[in-house]
Amino acid sequence: MFTKIRTPLVAIFLMAALSPLMAQPGDSFVPDGKLAEILDLTEEQIEALRQLTEEFEAAAQPLQEARASAREALAAELEAEEPSAVLVGDLFLQIQDLNGQIEQLRRDFMAAFEAILTPEQLERLQRLRDRRRHRRLHDRLANAEDGPACSPGFFPVRVLSRVLDLSEEQVGQLQLLLEELRANVQPLREERGPLHDQLEAFLESESPDAEEVGAIVIAIHGIIQQIEQAQQDFAAAFEAILTPEQLEKLQEFLDNPRRGPRGRPGRGER
Repeated sequence: MFTKIRTPLVAIFLMAALSPLMAQPGDSFVPDGKLAEILDLTEEQIEALRQLTEEFEAAAQPLQEARASAREALAAELEAEEPSAVLVGDLFLQIQDLNGQIEQLRRDFMAAFEAILTPEQLERLQRLRDRRRHRRLHDRLANAEDGPACSPGFFPVRVLSRVLDLSEEQVGQLQLLLEELRANVQPLREERGPLHDQLEAFLESESPDAEEVGAIVIAIHGIIQQIEQAQQDFAAAFEAILTPEQLEKLQEFLDNPRRGPRGRPGRGER
């Protein structure tokens, strides 16, 4: 049971933990096919957008492929019995550099795209950006540092109690498990904070040392593994207090928390 919870989450946690330091693309975005309708583009503007998009994709694709390869190599090296700090640092810095190049391409693309829009279209575009920014913020909160939204530890006790029809005894047990989870995770988060500061300081230097960067990334990865283990221990202990019917309801809820089990409205739909 709970295959989603027990699959390795190290890669998810690592990217969440390090993303503020890896120059991930921010508020800019490449318009999709629906934008022509939303902005009421003219045929001339649509053609200009098509050309800009082709140019962007041609320039960005090799960078994206290189980044994907570097990420795979970084994940593999971090899972090695004795990861090399030099190699981890080199890969991390490569990914950071590639992210920066891709972001610059996005910015150049958006500047060229905005140049062909009318003031009214620019206002519509800004509203669209605001909505996307709001959704990204919601997604980040839904994958907070203490664990992704596919973990029961993410949801408030009252939500789990309602969805699973927990007894008073089960609610009390769940509260104790959550207290234990927080007690285990909090010191790890506190330990990780200074490492983030050190890593950021290295990255702001003119020539970051790959070995020093790699050593910190490896240390953060080790902490993330401990957080993952705490999440898995919590999930197993929580599973043990549920009935078979409640386990089924929980899995349905974790598969689609917005709907809840058997199509009942979940979080955010009432």
